[in-house]
Amino acid sequence: MTITVIDNSHKRRSSRYSKEGRDKKAVVLAGGAASGAGQMIGALNATNDCIDTTVSDFELFVGLSAGAIVGSALAVGTPVEEIRRSFSAKSDRLSFFGWGDYLSFNMEFINPLFMPTDIMGMVYRHLRKHPKVAERWTEILQSDEPRVDKIEELISDAGREFHFPRRYIPLGMFSNSGIEKYVRENLERNGKPNDFAELFDATGREFYAVATNLDTGYSAPFGHDAIRGTTISEAVQASSALPIVYTPVQLRTSEGTHSYVDGAISKTANVGLANEKGADLVVCFNPFRAIDYRKIWKGNGTAQKAIMDNSVIQYGYQLFRVLLGSRLRMAVAQYRSDPEFYADVILVEPDQEDYKFFMMNPLNLFTRTLASDHAYETTRQQLRDNYDNVAPILDRHGIELNRT
Repeated sequence: MTITVIDNSHKRRSSRYSKEGRDKKAVVLAGGAASGAGQMIGALNATNDCIDTTVSDFELFVGLSAGAIVGSALAVGTPVEEIRRSFSAKSDRLSFFGWGDYLSFNMEFINPLFMPTDIMGMVYRHLRKHPKVAERWTEILQSDEPRVDKIEELISDAGREFHFPRRYIPLGMFSNSGIEKYVRENLERNGKPNDFAELFDATGREFYAVATNLDTGYSAPFGHDAIRGTTISEAVQASSALPIVYTPVQLRTSEGTHSYVDGAISKTANVGLANEKGADLVVCFNPFRAIDYRKIWKGNGTAQKAIMDNSVIQYGYQLFRVLLGSRLRMAVAQYRSDPEFYADVILVEPDQEDYKFFMMNPLNLFTRTLASDHAYETTRQQLRDNYDNVAPILDRHGIELNRT
């Protein structure tokens, strides 16, 4: 893991949130699928073991995609270690998140079975609307020499009224309705509200699940003072609807009825949202970062290879990480220079030479435990190595970092 620190103490700070003499602290969790969720849990556990409080005690939580699933548990006070235990079905508070929750059957795949019936229905309605068409078809087909141009004319006229229904083409391989059900049932199981406003009123904690509005192309944050009208579990479902893998999620919200997809499509981490909501300290966990393949091969003392020489899988892993990581690098530069960005930021990410985590299949649930254990050890080491940079930032916000 690597840690990047953004010290914005030199900026003139506006009036910020205060609670019992403490400023507002935020956790921002980026997307990362199954392996990324495990990696974030391991890093969060390591952070808890190195500070005199826990991230579950922070006041603001922002999550997208896998980060929204984890964030929904943290926001209601679930200990990080309890989430970790749920990976192996050993948690008393959270049920096991299995393949049935992760990949639900997409009912759109049965729609093509209705195609013959639909076509017959369209033909029947067309003939009822244009009774003379049947007579013209009869004349042409009974003619000794049917004219091709007449047939083309009839087909063209019918084609303007026959529309091939979109429902015959599934927009995703699976449905992520199981994710909504998982979050909803676990909130109910622990007696926690499945509503952003109720959660804030009851606990003072703010939770934002960020999706992408497919109809506008803009980032769509759901929260008690953001987009309203949905439950927490529905917002998490929308936030984690990875295109192609999952079908888009349609929700009726305070902004109208729209289709939503994975929040990482529009933004990588949404640190800026935490700043907008008054955070003084933001601890961001981003599990996906491109590796530097040159350093890996140089370190092994072997001849350098191109990443595309290995497999299409590694090629895809790298492209995905380049997309997410490059956007975050640009955002970090902006956070340093923007005079309106007041929050101090601690960004925790995988090392560019972390080939072990890079090779963990992001969509494989079995990688969660491996990723969590790996991230725990590397994060603790990085917190020790970066003590002189991180400790002053945390101390400014009332948190003590130990060296062990």
